[in-house]
Amino acid sequence: MRTLVVGAGASIKEMNSSGRVSEFRFPTMANFATEMWRTFQPEPFLSLYLQSIGVNTTSDARQNVAIFCELEKTNVTNVERFFEFCWLNRNAIQDHPAAWSDMTYGCCFMPILDAMISCFHENGKGWIELKAGGSVAKKLRPADLVVNLNYDVVFDLALERSGKAFEYVPIVDNPESVQIAKPHGSINLDVNRLEQTFCFCLPSKIPGSLHSDTQSFSESILPPRLNKNYEQHPISKAIIKPLFDVRPTVLTFWGVGLTESDTDLTALYQVYSAAAGKVEFINPRRESKDRAETILNRPIEWHDDLDSWLAG
Repeated sequence: MRTLVVGAGASIKEMNSSGRVSEFRFPTMANFATEMWRTFQPEPFLSLYLQSIGVNTTSDARQNVAIFCELEKTNVTNVERFFEFCWLNRNAIQDHPAAWSDMTYGCCFMPILDAMISCFHENGKGWIELKAGGSVAKKLRPADLVVNLNYDVVFDLALERSGKAFEYVPIVDNPESVQIAKPHGSINLDVNRLEQTFCFCLPSKIPGSLHSDTQSFSESILPPRLNKNYEQHPISKAIIKPLFDVRPTVLTFWGVGLTESDTDLTALYQVYSAAAGKVEFINPRRESKDRAETILNRPIEWHDDLDSWLAG
């Protein structure tokens, strides 16, 4: 049984292999603000955060984004620290009680939705062929688990188009289906805040992008906070809890950069690594592979590109 962990690098690979050229692109943690904040400024949080770390701000929200992006490029700060600040101060904006929700929607949900549609959807034709994800989907077998860390549904869509049965954790009715777990949320996660329920839509049927009295797209996303704890997020907690019972024989990471700051996921990976006879790592960066070996405390079979892994 294989557990496949899918990260940002997988979506970027698909974008480069199958997608159309677009101003909307999928981010990594290193360029999250640069790619995601093209049309939405995370104010008033951004000004407050920059001031908290001793950086002068301006009255121009776009200029403040440019300042943050420069700090991001030079590793002075990053979005994990920014979103942690926002989370801790989410109730501090007295004249804008929905500030956290609005920012999550504008800075995370909508940019990913824009990238999905502009890169992979053609008017009058629908979703285009997803070559990289389709090749990986062929490797999956019944009861395999996909832990998809991305907000987008690029790999989900490739799996759907492969014709294989799949279901989203935590509601799995068919044990022979491929299971998909998205602990960080997803643009196809439909949250009913009135009834306090949630469900995943088919990747090919992404819901609309407007809030309603009952539907909250901001709650579909768990931003990349530093030191986030899934206990603080009921949906993520429900998704990740059953994952600790899985014991794969093969553990495969595709486009993932492990980080010790994500303590819940690190603990999960260590459980999987201890059970697996083989751990595979698909990532062009050797330093990412070396860091993964340190975190998992075991040797890893490294593939610097997807074609190498597919040929193995």
